[in-house]
Amino acid sequence: MVGLALTVAVVTAGTAGQLVDYGFNLHVAVLESSGDGGLLGVASDVALVAAALAAWVVFAQARPATVATVALPVLLTFLVFESLAPVAVVTFIALVAVAQRLPRQSWTMLHAALVLLATAFLLHAGGGTALDVFGAAGDGWAHQLESVIKHGAETGGWMLVAIGLAAGWRSR
Repeated sequence: MVGLALTVAVVTAGTAGQLVDYGFNLHVAVLESSGDGGLLGVASDVALVAAALAAWVVFAQARPATVATVALPVLLTFLVFESLAPVAVVTFIALVAVAQRLPRQSWTMLHAALVLLATAFLLHAGGGTALDVFGAAGDGWAHQLESVIKHGAETGGWMLVAIGLAAGWRSR
């Protein structure tokens, strides 16, 4: 529960920071995360590193090792340095396979993480286009909301992956 509360707090703080920064035209770089920077960007990077580390622990403890438990830490480590859509999709599949071997509580957390990561991926792939179609192009409130949802979902997703993996294998 502490991990879930921390996840909610980080995503809420990052979201509020970006919306306050935009709403009051502050231009404070640490609050601006509509690109890949700011508080949510850093938190997402840290969460992805934590998820990769947790996956390496899972790999070290998995008996018997499966293709998914071998591939997952490698894929997550790759994503730390380079985010490619095909690698993200294969990582998603490996996460599903590993999650199925974990206790129910961890599977629930990883299920939520996968929903968040899929949401972030879909918004990254088509959010800008959807805003253009609906006439909300540019840097307005619609873009800000799409950005905080996308980056918040990504940050929260990676945090929940790290927590779910760590908790699941610790309880085994």
